[in-house]
Amino acid sequence: MLDIPQPLNRVISNGEFRPNETALNDNPELAKLVASIFALWAGIEHSLSLLLTSVLGADAGPAIAMFATLRGQRLQLGALKAAAKATLFPNDFDVLCAAISMADSVQTPRNHLAHWIWGTCEQLPDALLLAEPKAQEDRERELNLAFERAGGPDVREIINLARYNPATVVVYRRDDLERAKGDLADAERITALLTIYLDRQIRGWASDTRLEGQRVAALREVVFQHFYDKRLFREALDRIRAEQNSAAARRSSVIRRRRASTDSEDSIQWRHDYLLRRLLEAQPAVQLKDDQRLFTHDQRMTIFRRDKGICKVRIVGRQHLSDRMS
Repeated sequence: MLDIPQPLNRVISNGEFRPNETALNDNPELAKLVASIFALWAGIEHSLSLLLTSVLGADAGPAIAMFATLRGQRLQLGALKAAAKATLFPNDFDVLCAAISMADSVQTPRNHLAHWIWGTCEQLPDALLLAEPKAQEDRERELNLAFERAGGPDVREIINLARYNPATVVVYRRDDLERAKGDLADAERITALLTIYLDRQIRGWASDTRLEGQRVAALREVVFQHFYDKRLFREALDRIRAEQNSAAARRSSVIRRRRASTDSEDSIQWRHDYLLRRLLEAQPAVQLKDDQRLFTHDQRMTIFRRDKGICKVRIVGRQHLSDRMS
């Protein structure tokens, strides 16, 4: 089984979800884990809110005032990353982005617990079940429409709609909650240390080449290694750097091609392939008819002279003569 919570229909067959907001009253162990998950996420949010001050230092006043007007975590994190990008060295900015990515990746269980419908299943007495609310809203709407339908509701349809779709219900067992708690604990620790690691004054001390500056830089390296030892942070940072390397390789290829002769056969082929690839990425439904579209300057001049300066375009099975080529 995958090490993530599974939908009810994958855990058992014929399992039935029953809404129950007191589902953990008789399961104190799960209740403790759920409380820890909420507490750890609160710590992560607090640390993220302090990062703007850490990064900008004494200049943070106007930015904090604007930050406070933003509603929604994604807007606030976007503002934080924009401010950090203008202030931090690239390596430090990558560390910040990796930490934010890690925090974003571990919040799913907390979001489920905070926003989904709690319940139980008779066959799974030691599990907490959470039902996706949007699916239940759709189910309720279909149920209301069935009752309002002319001729009255169909009994079988009502029975089916009255049940929660097990594919939209997630089963959280003790192992799932402990794993979620562990991931959140790692993220909480990293975001808390990040407020020190990226502190403007500490970064300034670390850039000093004298002995004290070297000591601060060495301590920052120890803290970074602590970050990198955490799997989710390491995966996020490696992914960021891989994307940067790929983008750099593409830019380098473009520059080399631009410096080459723009009329060489190789350059024409490369530009054609590049533009065609980008077109098909944006419009995957486009079907290629033929690949005879590339001509060098000499070939174009030969065609121009052959057709006496007239471009011929075939439209709906008949020959159409365009205006003379300029």
